[in-house]
Amino acid sequence: MTEYVQAEIPPRSIEHYFPRRTRRAKALFALNGVGLPPELRRGGWDRRVHPMTTHPTYRLMATLHGNGFDAATCYEPLVQYYIERGRDEAAARAHADRRIDYYMENYGGLCRNLQEQGYRADAADNQVGVAIDREGRFIKVWEGHHRFALAHILDLDRVTTDVRWVHLRWYRRFAGGRRVSSARLQEAVQAAAEQAWQSSSA
Repeated sequence: MTEYVQAEIPPRSIEHYFPRRTRRAKALFALNGVGLPPELRRGGWDRRVHPMTTHPTYRLMATLHGNGFDAATCYEPLVQYYIERGRDEAAARAHADRRIDYYMENYGGLCRNLQEQGYRADAADNQVGVAIDREGRFIKVWEGHHRFALAHILDLDRVTTDVRWVHLRWYRRFAGGRRVSSARLQEAVQAAAEQAWQSSSA
């Protein structure tokens, strides 16, 4: 399992997410990393982001939470979620039939645990996936979408994140030379985390 640099930040400091669903987006993202260590990415990927509240999983979790994780009222939103993720209506309904109880029990339980205990890093094998853009802002990327959405909706004070990569421009502010250093990477992540805390308390 890959070891990522971690940062504790307030969920509300993450305002955007980076999508990578199309072949073109995946290819362009791969090009942004050519010749670089996996912890770094150049290019304009951080310009191709969307508001966090428009992410399909975020909107679904907001709806489930708003309806108290009641299966009867949450069924149609779950169907629409699967349609939005690429299934036709018949397949979306069949999948929702199989998954509705799981969603209500699993994510309803997760919501209660987050409310009662806050975000616990030891409750999952991985943490909320994020990246850091050229200005040192955190952007949501893959892994932990459901957990993050609920933490954001519940306005928890903090979440633990796995920093998947850092924009090369932000990293270069802390790089003492051309070679990538784990210490410099840690410094860049820490500086971004401090900035996130400052902006959330402003």
